[in-house]
Amino acid sequence: MRAALKNTALKSYAIAGLLLMVAGQVSAQPDAPVMVDIAPCMVLTGSVERYVCYDRLAAAARDTDVTAQQTVPAQPASAPQTTPVPVVETSSAAAPTAAAVADFGKSVPEPKTAEVVANENGDEELHDVITDLRQREPHRWLITLESGQTWYQSNSERFRLVKGMAVRIYPSPLHGSWRLARDDGRETGFIQVQRVD
Repeated sequence: MRAALKNTALKSYAIAGLLLMVAGQVSAQPDAPVMVDIAPCMVLTGSVERYVCYDRLAAAARDTDVTAQQTVPAQPASAPQTTPVPVVETSSAAAPTAAAVADFGKSVPEPKTAEVVANENGDEELHDVITDLRQREPHRWLITLESGQTWYQSNSERFRLVKGMAVRIYPSPLHGSWRLARDDGRETGFIQVQRVD
């Protein structure tokens, strides 16, 4: 019975000592709570071994805290604590322009105005945008452009056209005839057209 009471008293003193040690740590630095993993000590079966383990963890926590205080210079009490704002550098080339945002998702870029330019063969070609499409016969379209010109498909070739599509019209090798193709920078076929208005 005395041995059990002595054992209980020892446990109480050890726990009280441990609590005082942790309380001393917290009271010394109220702004810096100490977190210690005590799982390795909890598995020890002997009381003395367990308390020695707790003491080692507390000492290691104290040493870590002292090292951290030495490596971080303290700011003067009069200086306000400020958090530095990270500076994010952006290049003007990477920033999207209003035009890029407005054109995002369009199937083909639309030219601002109709224009006539010389192609690689030295022939003039018209770059314009379709504003209206009407099928006058099966697979033959009446095409109205943004510039106000109207062109008629003179062959029955199937060719996908939609309103808002950028197109180019250029001379055909056949004398007096013209070709209409998509103005998307790729060879995607063409249809034969003739000017109506």
